[in-house]
Amino acid sequence: MNASIVVGSSNFTSLGSGTGPAIIGAAVRGIMVDPNGRLIVGDTTLNRILIWNQVPTANGASADLVIGQANFTSISANRGGSIAANTLSGPVGVFSDGNKLFVDDRVNNRILIWNTFPTTNGQAADVVVGNSNFTTKATATCNATTFSDPYGIWVAQGKLFIADRVFNRILIYNSIPTANGASADTVVGQQDLTTCSSLAISAQSFSDARYPVVDSNGRLFVGDNAGKRVLIWNSIPTTNFVSADVVVGQADFTSSETGVTASRFGTIAGVYSNGNRLFISDSNARVLIFNTIPSANNASADIVLGQSSFTGSADNGGGSRSASGFKASLALNLFEYQNKLLAIDEGNQRVLIFDNIVKKPGLSLNNSPEGAPDNKTRLKGRATVDSPYTLQSVQYSINGGGWSNSTADDGSFNSTSEYFYFDFDPRSNQPRDLSGNLIEGYTVRVKSTNTNADVTDNLFYFQPFNLNEPLDNAITTSLYPSFDFSVIKQKNILKDNLSKYQIQVRAGGSDSTASWRTIIDDIPIDGTLDNTNTVVVDNDKLKAVYTDDSSRIKVYSKINSLSGSMQWKVVAIDKTGHTQDSGARSLRINSRTNITNNFPLAILNISGLGNSNISTNNISAIKDTYYLGSLNPIFYGIAFTNAKVTLTLTEQDCHASLAMTVDSCTKTYSTIANQDSRYGINIPKGDLKWSKKYTTNMSVAYNQDYNELPTFTLLTSAASSIQTTPSTTPQTTSQENDKVTTPSVTSPTPQPTPTTQPIGGQQETSKKNCFLFWCF
Repeated sequence: MNASIVVGSSNFTSLGSGTGPAIIGAAVRGIMVDPNGRLIVGDTTLNRILIWNQVPTANGASADLVIGQANFTSISANRGGSIAANTLSGPVGVFSDGNKLFVDDRVNNRILIWNTFPTTNGQAADVVVGNSNFTTKATATCNATTFSDPYGIWVAQGKLFIADRVFNRILIYNSIPTANGASADTVVGQQDLTTCSSLAISAQSFSDARYPVVDSNGRLFVGDNAGKRVLIWNSIPTTNFVSADVVVGQADFTSSETGVTASRFGTIAGVYSNGNRLFISDSNARVLIFNTIPSANNASADIVLGQSSFTGSADNGGGSRSASGFKASLALNLFEYQNKLLAIDEGNQRVLIFDNIVKKPGLSLNNSPEGAPDNKTRLKGRATVDSPYTLQSVQYSINGGGWSNSTADDGSFNSTSEYFYFDFDPRSNQPRDLSGNLIEGYTVRVKSTNTNADVTDNLFYFQPFNLNEPLDNAITTSLYPSFDFSVIKQKNILKDNLSKYQIQVRAGGSDSTASWRTIIDDIPIDGTLDNTNTVVVDNDKLKAVYTDDSSRIKVYSKINSLSGSMQWKVVAIDKTGHTQDSGARSLRINSRTNITNNFPLAILNISGLGNSNISTNNISAIKDTYYLGSLNPIFYGIAFTNAKVTLTLTEQDCHASLAMTVDSCTKTYSTIANQDSRYGINIPKGDLKWSKKYTTNMSVAYNQDYNELPTFTLLTSAASSIQTTPSTTPQTTSQENDKVTTPSVTSPTPQPTPTTQPIGGQQETSKKNCFLFWCF
């Protein structure tokens, strides 16, 4: 893989020379990016620390700050004079938590600490570790306060870690030193803080320690240069001479083989872990990447950078200096930040920045299985991955069995987007119940892998997934209806792979364009037995009852009421966030139970639509959708004398985020039925738009009596061109978003509908209509 950016040179093929803010010396050892995004590099040969205020995004970027020198052109050790708080000699390790700066001043045998991050060139340090003062170089002695040739530092969990290379140990300070000459608290690699023996390599001891790193999970990594290995402690040691848990690069803790493979190294040149991956560079001019942290000895790397294979070791990959090669040296140290891998290429006097994309591939599955040859079932899907990687495979597992390869539609997985399919026998690995009977249905897990060896978590699919009740087009008076659905009886597989179920609804009928919204969330995959020996979940948001070995679930919301006409469905969400939807059904809900013929409500005519006869007397005849040929229609109808009639129109595809407020998606109008029980509501011009769907709700109220029509959809269609012109113009309510006002005059009597040609070619004829004892 090619690097994207080079630091220290103007391009990937040239070698930088001279001094200055854009040049890196012949030896560069330390690198990191602090939480504020500052790139910090230990420029060892030029006796300075270079700091960029942000990770460079162009080749040859100049540093913003220099520490250890007064300016960018000076390069002498200790500024050409005596050791001091503002000088450096051969610095190696660097670290910053975003506030403090730590520098491994190797040749001076000390660690310098700036209590606040430096802001001016050559700024002096505040604390020194390894000596009692800033002006003398301590004599290296095997004790708790001094060290010899420190080769890497790290700070984690409030502790300071120093690699004491010559004394073959890692010193741990339990708190960040605030005074000069602080003593270490714990030692790794030696029996105590005053013993510095040359021990045979083992799980407890090592030689030529380098680059201590603590990852986000609290693991300690140490490069054992002489042992050609990296040691891992699964937690930070708190006592002396603790054994490592895992060795990488060797088959066991006593071997020290040199090799050029995915599991054997040369001299350790750099170590880093981000908590998920392990990065190791060695003198074979390469960076090895382990996509998971090794948990057993002798692990093999998954990816190699700098070489075309794990057995390559030539400088610059066997070619000339380029964007993909390294030159073997003592340092190829590493750091990862915001999906970028930064690698020191000391032999080429530069830092390479790779777009270290670790985003998992995208994966989707068609929820409509098809028949396939040999009585098999076929599922189709699509996998995607971000460039520069391509897809490598898509695999599937049936009923918890082993993994098999799917087939790419174009014959091979070699691009950033691939359609795929696989044929399977749903009875493969089919489990049995406690009585030995086969459990009907099947489960499918799917995963994809890219050329960066990034693997998705399992996408999960299962059948059956059926809706039971309410039945399609059911009518209920409950504001909190129960929803009943069934899933496969493979309960344990469901619990291992699914996160939860949801009930979602949207306003309107089967052709609704309204957005789905969740009204019951966090429905568990399984419940627990209650005192009646029934499996239930009962909390402040919902109640769910599980029967038939938890494969049938009946649930209702305690907090979200419903009304009107809508669609509903169940959504299963797996543990990686993928969703599987059931089919959808229509449901109509009247929010009050006092539906009586002596308190009626009817829409007898809508101009631009014709005689609609939408009434509480015949709810089952109400359609899901009506086509409206006018943008300022008049609603004529019948309601109880002197009762208040309210009409609400909500644009289905109106997004509150775009319209600024939810109210601007909804218009509400009202009027009072006159002495003849007639009403009329006129929709002002500008309130409706062509080719839009509006969820329509109409209700009537008088004192304590109330009734409403189930909601339905009005679709404005310019093609209709239906115009109804009454002989008198009705008086209607004024309207301001959701504010309801009542007119001071009564509504007119509806007029007969003229003969017009509505959408669909059905001829409307003028005729006399009667509703109960009203005729028009």
